[in-house]
Amino acid sequence: MPRSNNTVFRSFVFAVIVASILGLLVSATATILAPRIATNREIERKKHVLITTRYLEPNARTGRAAIAQLYAKHIDEQTLSVDGEERPFFVGVDDAGDLTAVCIPLAGAGLWGPILGYLALDASAQRILRITIYEHRETPGLGAEISSLRWTRKVSGKSIVDLSCLITSIRVKKG
Repeated sequence: MPRSNNTVFRSFVFAVIVASILGLLVSATATILAPRIATNREIERKKHVLITTRYLEPNARTGRAAIAQLYAKHIDEQTLSVDGEERPFFVGVDDAGDLTAVCIPLAGAGLWGPILGYLALDASAQRILRITIYEHRETPGLGAEISSLRWTRKVSGKSIVDLSCLITSIRVKKG
């Protein structure tokens, strides 16, 4: 007895049902995990600000509670209005409440996408304390070196002002 053409229809219906169930599971998982993802991003942001302002070592294995506690103790979040837009920056303070660092977000264009990070200046705002790069899409082994400790340490201690106290740039040259 010949088979009917129902097998194509049944296969199609089966595929639609499986795709619908999997789509529902993915959507439910994303919805359920959204608050946790937001919390993880916030902890990661605080961690990078602490690393940049030198209140946390880059390779330190520190838990969420310790990061939150260090951040609350040493970092004061501020905003600055630039062209009507509020821009965040972070002020590092020691145990006595004295200014130790000013940390600003960095954003720039890389070869394959944006480069995001933080730059901390010392209390005089004349020398770079540290720079951290937390997001980029550069080629592994080449452009991705900008996020390595070896590269970021090269920038630490560099002056951002010239002899006449005018802001100058730091140039990164290939080779």
